Amino acid sequence: MVRYVFTRVPHAIRYCRRLVFPLLLALAILSPELQVGSPVARAGPSWPGDRVFAYTVDLGSLGMEARYIVALDPSRVAIAGTIGEVGAVAVVDLSDPYAGPRLEDLYPLTGGPTYVGADGFPQTRVVVGSDRGELLVFRVDGGRLAKHLYAVLGADFYVNKVYLARDAVGRVRVVALVSERGPRTYPCTTCYIYVLDEEASGVLRIGPTVGNATALGRYLEGMYVQDVAPLAVHTERGFYWDASRVLVTYIPSKNVVRFSLNVTYVEDTVEKPASGVLVEVTVLTEGQAPMTYGVNANENGLALIPVPVDPARTTYVNLTIRNYLGAIIWFYRYTFSPKQFKYLPDEIPLPKVTLPTQFYDSRPASKVYGVPDFLKVQLTLYDMTPAPSSCTTVASANFLLDPTVDSAVLVSGSREAELKIVYSDSTKGYVYVVTAALVGATLRRVASIEDYVGLGARVADVATYTDGSYLLVGLSDGRIRVYVRYAESYSLRYVYPMVGEVRRITPLPQLPGYSYAVVSSAGIQVLRVLPYPLPVFRNVTALYASAPTYLDGDVLADLTSVFMLERGRVTVIRNGALALERGLAVPISSIVARTVALGVVMPGNESLERTVIRFSYPGGEVLLRPPQNGTLELRNIVPGVAYRIDIFPGLPYVQNASLTFTLREGDVIEILAAESLRTPVRVVGLGVLAELLYREFTLRLVLRDDVSGLKLAAPVDIYVDGRALIRSSVATVHELSLLYGEHVVEVVPSRGFEAVYTPASVRVYVSDNVELALELKRTRYPVTILLLDDITTSAPVVPVVLQVLNTSITAPSGREQVDLVLPYGEYLLAVKPASGYERVYEELTTVIRVPAEVTVVRLSRRVYSVYLSVSDPYSGATVAPLGMYLNGSLVGTLAGATTTRLNIPYGVWNITVAPLKGYEGVYEVTSRVIEVYGDSSLSITVPRVVYPLLVELVDPYGRLLTPVTISIEGPTTYGYFLEPPASSVFVTLPYGNYSIYVSPSEAGTRVYKPVSLNVSLNAPRRVRVELQRARYTLSVKVIDRPIGVLIGRFMLYANGTLVASGVGANVTIELPYGTYVLRLVPESAWERAYSESKPTTISLTNDTSITLSVERRLYRLRVVILEGTNPVSNAVVTIISLESGITITQLLTDDRGVVETSIPYGIFYRVLVSHPSYVTTEEYISVNDSMYFSISVRPTLVTILWRYAPVFGALVGMGVATYIALRIRASLLRRLVAEEEMF
Repeated sequence: MVRYVFTRVPHAIRYCRRLVFPLLLALAILSPELQVGSPVARAGPSWPGDRVFAYTVDLGSLGMEARYIVALDPSRVAIAGTIGEVGAVAVVDLSDPYAGPRLEDLYPLTGGPTYVGADGFPQTRVVVGSDRGELLVFRVDGGRLAKHLYAVLGADFYVNKVYLARDAVGRVRVVALVSERGPRTYPCTTCYIYVLDEEASGVLRIGPTVGNATALGRYLEGMYVQDVAPLAVHTERGFYWDASRVLVTYIPSKNVVRFSLNVTYVEDTVEKPASGVLVEVTVLTEGQAPMTYGVNANENGLALIPVPVDPARTTYVNLTIRNYLGAIIWFYRYTFSPKQFKYLPDEIPLPKVTLPTQFYDSRPASKVYGVPDFLKVQLTLYDMTPAPSSCTTVASANFLLDPTVDSAVLVSGSREAELKIVYSDSTKGYVYVVTAALVGATLRRVASIEDYVGLGARVADVATYTDGSYLLVGLSDGRIRVYVRYAESYSLRYVYPMVGEVRRITPLPQLPGYSYAVVSSAGIQVLRVLPYPLPVFRNVTALYASAPTYLDGDVLADLTSVFMLERGRVTVIRNGALALERGLAVPISSIVARTVALGVVMPGNESLERTVIRFSYPGGEVLLRPPQNGTLELRNIVPGVAYRIDIFPGLPYVQNASLTFTLREGDVIEILAAESLRTPVRVVGLGVLAELLYREFTLRLVLRDDVSGLKLAAPVDIYVDGRALIRSSVATVHELSLLYGEHVVEVVPSRGFEAVYTPASVRVYVSDNVELALELKRTRYPVTILLLDDITTSAPVVPVVLQVLNTSITAPSGREQVDLVLPYGEYLLAVKPASGYERVYEELTTVIRVPAEVTVVRLSRRVYSVYLSVSDPYSGATVAPLGMYLNGSLVGTLAGATTTRLNIPYGVWNITVAPLKGYEGVYEVTSRVIEVYGDSSLSITVPRVVYPLLVELVDPYGRLLTPVTISIEGPTTYGYFLEPPASSVFVTLPYGNYSIYVSPSEAGTRVYKPVSLNVSLNAPRRVRVELQRARYTLSVKVIDRPIGVLIGRFMLYANGTLVASGVGANVTIELPYGTYVLRLVPESAWERAYSESKPTTISLTNDTSITLSVERRLYRLRVVILEGTNPVSNAVVTIISLESGITITQLLTDDRGVVETSIPYGIFYRVLVSHPSYVTTEEYISVNDSMYFSISVRPTLVTILWRYAPVFGALVGMGVATYIALRIRASLLRRLVAEEEMF
């Protein structure tokens, strides 16, 4: 079961009981300067910058067993290890080796640390992983760690490595490779990738079994993760890991079931794990070819056997173990049926196997059987910037790797387009460098090299530079292989050997010659590629910096500091860049700071028990106590640095001493200065002998003025045993060097100040440093004080109390003069009214000078606040500025506000409130008498001036029709119900602005509208209010008679007044309440078309609709129907209005062919003439006046035929007779021809 815990406290609550006691125990042993979480950062010593040197810092006071170290800045490191049985991460300030390490922060772990790293350089974050699945991510802020993220991935997880990868805006994704139940194996079937966001909650997980509780869920499961490698981008300032390019190597595990098989053997009745035993696996699936491969058990005899299965068909798995001769010593068959499982299991445990012999086959499975295709390692590049909510696939590699590949690193220079994938196969002994390019969604291999490095060696770390010209590959056996770029590939340039496993390779891009630093499990080295491999550090015969108890190390990319973690201490190498730039080989023993022995010798063999030594160095100091033998070891003495030693013996009769020295080249000590020591100071090798001296005693004379205390009023002279030691001094403290014995000390005023003090003397015995206090007394003088009331300029009206020099004197009322005796000087005189009279006078303080003439003190009467509230009886706040007069004098004005504060002295006063000039017509003048014996309040209501007001109501259309209500609102309100025939109201009202509202009575709301008027009443006024009648809507519909189609435009008159023009078929107007006579009069353009309408009377008491008709004018029409010139009688003449389509009239012509009628004005008429004997004929006319016209008609064909029937009959008869005659003639001719032929 996997748990996720995100918290910003040091640890989860459930681990408190286990963690608290060991941590408290660890903190209890720390010195006061090593308290956890101290907010104050010390600056540390000021180190020289012109040399390479090293110093050591003892970690014993931390009580911590350290394992790993990470540099935070040139002075601070993060150390991971254990305190007791509890894992912890400590932030330690190593800047001051003299004061010791300063523990700034301490973070606990439930497990032991397994991985410590940073996010590149410059460092902004540090990460720590543990063997209990913990991840601690810290933000580096000013060289200190701020707790940022604490995650528990699972108690069974082992954190193998963690990357802190950044996105484009600098946010960090935590990419961790973890494994279940211990460190990962190769190939790994228990590895997972966890991706977290430092700012957001949630987790993204990739592995063989994921579930759907995390982002993308089962989309990212079914993969045996082998390794993860974010792209390491190397820039001109350092390097970082890119969260948008994360390489994941994995073996697909979907439809792959893992069988776990424990294999043991018995030797001398002891059961032992069959480590490395080769298990032959044969897989047979229905319908598929059989597959045979092998798996080796791990060192615990556990064989984790991956088997591909078909979820729809039965799979048979045959497992075989042979002895070293090839004979089968164990066989097992497992039948996998999909019907057995609802979900495909992750792991199926098999029965334990105990082999009959220890001589089993343990050959490498890959060499015996090769690697089956389903176990090949795939490479996919992911973009993890959306994590943990999502991730996207950037590209997949077009090549596969063997599962024996045990590490992979992805690097690139910031100015390169290609990526370098570096991985190793320790079983084959090769390191592979693949140059790859992103082509669409494919990670395409451009070039590849295979470098044989020996069996068992694997890639530990890889680095490059911005241009990718060199590739630095560190191996697990301590070798560093440097490859130089050649076209699109690389070739080996050289190999540098170190001892132990390479842990980190740090390029130094800011230093010359393609420099880099290597940290291994045995030591640290700094090299440069060009012009040749130059190792900087030496250690006796080793070509690297190390120590007998070396544990770990780290290097800042600018080489300002190199840290070597040893058991119980840290060695700090400063200014390493100087050695690299100057091409120096630096033996560690030559640059490590020295130890100087300081011998302290007390005079007369006095004891050192109370002696304290202050050891000062540039930037700091520490307090030390010498041992009883007097020899103190001063560690970490750096050559060329000046050190100061101050010795405080703790005995009053021995002088304090100081010594300044430096260490020169060749380990020679040079004494720069010495005080209160026996000279010359002796130096023996790396030892200094400081011999102390006895000292004189000091009399500390403290003078005190009997009046002022420590401050003297005049300079004095000091005599000891009649000899003047100090003259004209106003200091109160004097240190006098005196010998042992009795002395007379005398203090007298200096010349010119004899009137100030009386001389004082005292005897003192000196056997040690001593302090003597002596009080000087001032000379006394008479003083006269004159008291006056500031208003009456006479004696106070009540008793007053005078206070001076802690003395109180009461002067009764009526007494002006008070006599006193005071010492020389200036004094504060306080005068206040006696008890019970405090409300009369103000307390005052004045300065009096002694000796002096008469001092006049004027007593000011106490002023009280009188809160005068002036109100308007109607509005509250005043509406005009007012003046406030106190006993006739203007003391203030009031404008707008209702309350003001007057400061009035104690007494009885007359207050008058009156309007200011220009506002006399607003308020009346008002006066009050007030007794002011304290803070009080007074309310005055100022009446307004009253004026007459006459309101006259006028109806513009005549007399008042209905009763109305008159409301006058302003400072006061007045109402009156006015009934006709009355039409005016007379009232008297106070000054102000009024609104006059006239509202009709309930019965008159249909007659009048409410009307209002604003009036400013600042004088007698007569107001005329014009009433407004209610207006209603009159909708008029105009119809045409007799046609029914209105074509003209009219003017509408109401009571003889034009109210609308251009009226068509409809018009809507507004008219006041009343009775109206309406008329429609055609406009001038339509006078020939229409007559004026008849007057119509209406009463308009609400919205009304009315229809008015207008008659068209009639004109005489005479029509003659002719055939040629002949009139046609009985013809039907039909007249149709084309405007409306109606027939106006239908008439028969008389014998003259004439019809006569009157028809309305019309624009389009159709005149239709019809007769049975004639073709129907029509004419179109417009009638706008009397008309006469004729219409010609044509007879029909039938009529014509009937008219000429006799003629047609005669012609037909003649034609028939002619036809018969011709037929007879033809017959006769035929006969004649025949007869002639006969003859």
